[in-house]
Amino acid sequence: MTLSLAGERPNVWPGFDQWLEAFWCLSTERQAAMSAGPIPESAILWWADRFVADHEFDVFRRSIREMDAAFLDYMNTPEDQRSVVLDTPLSPGLLRSKLG
Repeated sequence: MTLSLAGERPNVWPGFDQWLEAFWCLSTERQAAMSAGPIPESAILWWADRFVADHEFDVFRRSIREMDAAFLDYMNTPEDQRSVVLDTPLSPGLLRSKLG
């Protein structure tokens, strides 16, 4: 899947940069195997317990899972078959389109 946005680059949704940072930190908790595995649920729960407000937990967890699914799909696709990834900033509209 290739993301493409026309026009000006949107601003990152305030606070979402922290969730993106959380995703990359949580990615270090993956099991090492023949291919990339998912971020363990226990790691997401640990992070959320310490750094995420209670009322944001469900959205945080779903966001991490969606980012993880996209990451795993990309990493588990042979290099010669991978889509080009564009440097596209995150925005509320992009998140709504991807997370429903």
